[in-house]
Order: sequence, then structure tokens, then C-alpha cells
Amino acid sequence: MRLIPPAGAGLAVRLTKQALHRPLIRAVTETLDRENEYLNKTFSSADFFEALTAKREKRAPVFKGE
Repeated sequence: MRLIPPAGAGLAVRLTKQALHRPLIRAVTETLDRENEYLNKTFSSADFFEALTAKREKRAPVFKGE
């Protein structure tokens, strides 16, 4: 027995998948962009440098929320 693929349905299925996935891809992309923005802010914060300094000096960090 041989399976015969449906003729012509490929386009409809492909477009339906695109319609369903596009909002999800956009949401993930926006979330990753936001995460990168926040990481950049974090890496330039005083608390980040305090953490690095404390680690290098082998002491407990004193965070100020800055």
C-alpha cells in the first residue's frame, strides 16, 4: 500500500503554520531583546563591579542596589 500525499493542501498547511508561529517567534524575539537590554544594564552596574571585586578579594559582597 502506498501513501498518496494530499494534492494542494501543502500551501494551506504551510500558511497556517506561519500564521500560528509568527506571534510566538515575535514574542520570543522581544523577550530575548529585553533580556539583553537588562543584562547590559546589570553588567555596567555598581553591584556587578562590587561582586567581581569581592570575589577577587575573597570577601562577601556588599550590594547597594545600584
